[in-house]
Order: sequence, then structure tokens, then C-alpha cells
Amino acid sequence: MEQMCATPVASKKKTTVMESVKDHSDLVHKLLSTLASKLPANAAHATGNSLRLWRAWLSAEKAGDAKAKEAAEDLLEQGRRWHEVLAGEVAAQDRLRLSDYVAAADSVTGKLRETAWQVARRFWVGCSSRSPSSAAASISLLRTPRALSASASPA
Repeated sequence: MEQMCATPVASKKKTTVMESVKDHSDLVHKLLSTLASKLPANAAHATGNSLRLWRAWLSAEKAGDAKAKEAAEDLLEQGRRWHEVLAGEVAAQDRLRLSDYVAAADSVTGKLRETAWQVARRFWVGCSSRSPSSAAASISLLRTPRALSASASPA
């Protein structure tokens, strides 16, 4: 992992951050999976997820030279953070911010809303045979606050 993070900064040859992450990430994921029980709680999982996010971001990013230099320095800093978590110097959950909790809650509510819509659609036939207006009223309760405010505002 250290080699993956330091290569783009220290390398004499022109190795990009993406090349370094691509070359090393599969091996790092295998090692994290193998060593997960020997590492501090949640360290392997948190580090693996973070590495996946880095790889996805770098794959999507079409950066120029200035952005690539900045990404190399950012990866080196991220490597230090991964080291702290894997060495047990900092607990993985200590790195979480309030925005991380809010994003997790938002994701859960989105999944719940999606599930509620699926259930409502599945049973729509049974509800509509009784009273279409009561079924529509029940479905409207599943709308998000954004959808309610959008439908209330003039077009």
C-alpha cells in the first residue's frame, strides 16, 4: 500500500496516480481481506472501501497535469491516513464526520422510500379496486419533501 501511494510522487519514471492505483489495488484488496481478522476492528473494511472510491474517482477523472500532481500529493496523504487506521493509531470510526452520518441516513431513507414504492405498486391493484382516491392518498404520503414542495410550487 505504501508503494502504491508513494510511487507517483517519488518515481523517476512518469507513473500516474491512476496507473499506481490500478497496478496495486487488487493486491492490496487481497491482503486486506486476508489480514482483516488481524487488523483493528473495521480497519480493513474502511480502507478497502476508501481504496475502491479512489479507484472509481480516478477512473472517472480526466485530469490534466496540474490535477494529476495534486492527486499524487492527495494519494500520499491518504496513504498516511490508511496507515494510521491499519496500524491502530486511529480508529476507523474516528475519521467519520457528521456529513458521513447524514449521507448514510439519506441513503437508508432512499432505500426505504424505494421499497415502499415497490410495495405500493405491487398492491396498487388491490387498493384501486376499493377506492382509487384512498389509494392515491396513501401513495402521496410516500412522496419526498422535495417532491411535495415541487408539486406545490407553480410551474
